[in-house]
Amino acid sequence: RTRRSSDLMNPQLYEHVMERLFEAGALDVFLTPIQMKRGRPGIQLSAIVTEKHIVGVLDVLFAETTTIGVRTYPTRRWKLGRESVMVETSYGQIGVKVARRGGAVMNITPEYRECLRIASEQGVPLKEVCQTALEAARAQIG
Repeated sequence: RTRRSSDLMNPQLYEHVMERLFEAGALDVFLTPIQMKRGRPGIQLSAIVTEKHIVGVLDVLFAETTTIGVRTYPTRRWKLGRESVMVETSYGQIGVKVARRGGAVMNITPEYRECLRIASEQGVPLKEVCQTALEAARAQIG
């Protein structure tokens, strides 16, 4: 995990920096408002990165931000087993992600972009498509 803080950088640059960090291999990137020394407001940019991608992420941070230093520290990641499954709904097939632990289903999440596309194409509320996909997945997966 890497962190950098700044009170000098133009906030409009963060969207671009975040995109570049993902391109460089960051697993996740997020911004946190913080209070820096002498009471100055700042933004902490955090990136979760595997060791394999740390150099590329550092290259982006030093090239694209005003930072002159980055802190890194190791973390452990615990994750559920995941699979993508297509479920049949009244709107057609929709992909869902199924997360399991020890074979037990822990989470089912409809693919947002697929639901958004279907809602837009069929002129129905997005929340209705998402709910329909979730219910279909629960019925079909268990």
